[in-house]
Amino acid sequence: MKYEMRLSKVFRPLLALFGGTRSRSFVSLNEQGVRFKFGLFDESFSLDDLASAEPTDVPWYAGVGWKLGPGTVALLGSQAGNVRVTFREPKRVRFFGVPIRCRELYVSLEQPEAFASDLRARLAA
Repeated sequence: MKYEMRLSKVFRPLLALFGGTRSRSFVSLNEQGVRFKFGLFDESFSLDDLASAEPTDVPWYAGVGWKLGPGTVALLGSQAGNVRVTFREPKRVRFFGVPIRCRELYVSLEQPEAFASDLRARLAA
């Protein structure tokens, strides 16, 4: 199942400069795992790597775009519709070519509840 990222109309031109276009901004989920694609960021994880998924709010000062914090990657196309995905163990990801360890990943989606519910169901199976 493919879930479109929510992209703020105000920030779409700026996001597009860094590859954050509608066609390159999505999360796909299948029996094997999940893929997060937002412009140049493109990482896949097996379901065994994931612990949980919950809709959440992000603080206003998080803004939009590609964000990095201690153990956290945020793929924010919008301030609304965000989901926090947590990993069982920190995973190594490449953030604009820089390897970092990630414990949780935030992503803004058009259907955050549906994605979180779908992922939780697959994790429980």
